[in-house]
Amino acid sequence: MVEVVYQKEDGEKYKGREDITKVVVASDVDIIPSNAFRGCKNLVDFDFGGSKVSKIGSRAFYETGITKMKFPDSLKEIGLYAFAYSNLKEVEIKVEMIDEATFSNCHSLEKVILKEGVKSVKFEAFQNSKNITTFLWPDSVKEVGSDVFRGCDKLHELAKSSVQEEVIEHLKDSNLPPLVNLCRLDGKLEEIKRILLENPEAIKKIVSNGRNALSYYSQFGSSLKVLKLLLEAHQDGAKNEDASSKRNPLSYYCSNSSCSPEVVKMLLEAHPDGVKNEDAERKRNPLSYYCENKSSFPEGLKVLLEAHQDGAKNEDALSKRNPLSYYCSNSSCSPEMVKVLLEAQPAGVKNEDALSKRNPLSYYCSNESCSSEMVKVLLEAHPAGVKNEDALSKRNPLSYYCENKSCKNNGMESLLKAHLEGATNEDASIKSNSLYSEMRASAETKKATRP
Repeated sequence: MVEVVYQKEDGEKYKGREDITKVVVASDVDIIPSNAFRGCKNLVDFDFGGSKVSKIGSRAFYETGITKMKFPDSLKEIGLYAFAYSNLKEVEIKVEMIDEATFSNCHSLEKVILKEGVKSVKFEAFQNSKNITTFLWPDSVKEVGSDVFRGCDKLHELAKSSVQEEVIEHLKDSNLPPLVNLCRLDGKLEEIKRILLENPEAIKKIVSNGRNALSYYSQFGSSLKVLKLLLEAHQDGAKNEDASSKRNPLSYYCSNSSCSPEVVKMLLEAHPDGVKNEDAERKRNPLSYYCENKSSFPEGLKVLLEAHQDGAKNEDALSKRNPLSYYCSNSSCSPEMVKVLLEAQPAGVKNEDALSKRNPLSYYCSNESCSSEMVKVLLEAHPAGVKNEDALSKRNPLSYYCENKSCKNNGMESLLKAHLEGATNEDASIKSNSLYSEMRASAETKKATRP
């Protein structure tokens, strides 16, 4: 555990520090700058103290462990992506503007209270924060960007019964046809059937962003029967592409938490070339999205690889991660499919994340599904991978393995055998871990007996 006092001149000094657990802000600090605590994954306690902070910069708390934060009354501005991918559980805030994607992908976030005075909520402000069940919306809000609640699965579900009326109005979109609105809100089979019976051509309707009903349901829908119905009604709908992101229904479906191998097959049969789709910004393909999806199945992964084996070579244009890298950090990871991905792209095991420089072995060693068998497979495929170090925290695969509660000693022994010097990697956050102590003792014994 490391506690720090954040001073005015510190800037990005603590960016990526995974050993920091608590921060107290010095009284003269008025701005938390962009990226200040980005990647501080174990930072859970943040105290503004007596400071008068007026601005939190973009990505300041991106990918942090923060679970709660008491925002000061002096706060006027929060930058885009400021708390994206953080562990916030509750947000109560009063700033004039919630910027783009500020609280996006906060998967632990359950309750949001926007206090009177909030005037604007920008594009994708809460997108993919899947577990929000309470959202209070003040009368002061006058401007709402598009896709504010995209991917907020539980909020969409509750919209049918208990969500505040003003929020429901922004879950809906008055510019969209009824069928598309239903598909965005994971509508019921009976309602969708009724619209198709009344107007069979509704399924072919393309809205202003280039998307159709199948595209929206592939992203938000949860019913296998509805997806089958939409595909049967308009098979060519599988060729649809979002005008801005260029993603097709298969791409969206591969990141859907309700993803089924059966529907993956159906979408591929309707549009075989859809498996080669790449989104405009990140150049990710359906296989890459599927490998990151915690609801993925080995059967679905096999189908995607059979349809496009070169898809295993895909790299995210921003993070530079490939499908194997994403899959190795996925808790649904199957040793069988890691081997299949390695066969499809042997060099993929050498992939490194653009920001942290972590490789697939490093990600796998921190995966809760980690098995000693797979550690050996990854080591055999790339022996030098055991020397990988996180550019931000300087941790190596052995360090991550020792912290992982799912890990067993035989995997540790394989890592030590491949890189005995890796035992000297220092990380304050794991020194109290019993497996870490065993690892250091084992390393000392091996050194003593080494010829």
